[in-house]
Amino acid sequence: MTANAAVMQLTRMLRPLRRRLQGQLALRWGWVAALGGLEATLLLLLAGRLWPWMFRPRLLGLGLGLTTLLLGLSQLAVWLRPASVDRLARTGDAVLGLEERLITALELAEGRAETSAGLKRAQFDDTARHFQPVLLVDALPLASPRNVGWGWGTLLAAAATLVALAIAPNPQEQVLRRRVELTDLFESEI
Repeated sequence: MTANAAVMQLTRMLRPLRRRLQGQLALRWGWVAALGGLEATLLLLLAGRLWPWMFRPRLLGLGLGLTTLLLGLSQLAVWLRPASVDRLARTGDAVLGLEERLITALELAEGRAETSAGLKRAQFDDTARHFQPVLLVDALPLASPRNVGWGWGTLLAAAATLVALAIAPNPQEQVLRRRVELTDLFESEI
């Protein structure tokens, strides 16, 4: 087996690990982006209650648009920036308890370490034999139940507060309506 073919085979073997790690990152960054966007929306609605700035629907649309933008950017950052094969091998060794089998096989396949062809083949076979039975679903859950509970709790609290602020009457909107009426009155008199 040539060095390039060995690297390609190892890369193919690491593909499920890459997808799983990117799924974890996408979920983590998605939660952070969604919560950050909802918190920004809450701050906009609170600011609209303190200062006559904009009407509620416009503030709500602005905040939810920001939330959507943050969520989209976080997912683009995760999926368009894949981890290198080197990083995948190191992460796989650490998380799956493979005792540096993946990184050693990669270094031998890329020619960073010199040894005989028989030893390279033996190392690669050993790596494949230990990597195959690992169930990534069990070894790398997308999120821990504790983190999911905190995430959902925080998200629901932010959403409930957001709904309460969006539904409750805003005294600043009367000031905004008066400004609009005065502007219309002045324009009609000119």
